[in-house]
Amino acid sequence: MKETARHVEAFEVWFDGGTPISYPEVSRRLSEKGTPASVTSLKKWSKAFDWQRRADERIAAVNQRLDVEVVDEIAKAKRQMIAVVDLALVRIQQALAGVPIECPDCGTIGHVPKAKFDVKDVAALVTAKLRLLGEPEKHSIEGLTLLDLVTLANDAGTEASS
Repeated sequence: MKETARHVEAFEVWFDGGTPISYPEVSRRLSEKGTPASVTSLKKWSKAFDWQRRADERIAAVNQRLDVEVVDEIAKAKRQMIAVVDLALVRIQQALAGVPIECPDCGTIGHVPKAKFDVKDVAALVTAKLRLLGEPEKHSIEGLTLLDLVTLANDAGTEASS
């Protein structure tokens, strides 16, 4: 049997936007459209034209497209988070070097009042960046100074982009 437009229409009604419906429901909907088909005919067409395989292929294609979109969104979110971590690390590096930076409270350029940089806080930023880059186990951060930690984070970003 050769598949016709009528068979394709019956498949589309059966698949109904991603969820197969019963043959009696397909028959009813086709009758309403002016192209009636019996339940017996629908069952034969379903088997002859392998509707289940076609439905599975469509579902797989949609899922694959969604997977790509999700991966793209995750990558975008990671890039944004890395930018935030990088900015925080740059601010710490500038403060440690005595570079005049904009005060987050008043917006003036100058030396921000001496901030207390705890090695654990900086280590958390570095660890976050390394995890976002997918390489947390490559580096040991125990016992490093603040400048060493900031340098490690900067080096990790350079390695990941090259």
